[in-house]
Amino acid sequence: MADIISSNFWIWAIAVIAILGIGVGSIAITYFRPLGTAIVFAAPIPSSSISLSSTAAEQFQQGCEAFQAGQYRRAINAFSQVLETAPACAEALHNRGRGQANLGDNNLSVRDLLAAGERYDKQGSKAGVDQVKGDMERIAAGVKA
Repeated sequence: MADIISSNFWIWAIAVIAILGIGVGSIAITYFRPLGTAIVFAAPIPSSSISLSSTAAEQFQQGCEAFQAGQYRRAINAFSQVLETAPACAEALHNRGRGQANLGDNNLSVRDLLAAGERYDKQGSKAGVDQVKGDMERIAAGVKA
């Protein structure tokens, strides 16, 4: 009788561990690369239209390099650091929004793109505003698909 209880326990334990393993694995995969998310933007905006401090310029460049390497979380962090020292940098917001879109976080992406559009407008950059509009359309098209 003890052997039956022991074998039932091990079968139960293995089943629970397998289910937990599958669940944790799925969460980890989704966190690092959301299922069904395609890369919407292949490249970042390569340079800032405003002058940046040497530290902010270096962080901006690091963000662009991380973006191009497909390391979108690292790129988002770098662009966030740029915004701490240069909050008027529309391109940092624009790139952060693009990175968030590539990770599948459309809500944060749209928020950043709208803010970037406002900054481009304050700078008088019609090209920047138009680029943001195009990016928003690409995100909207991806959501509908």
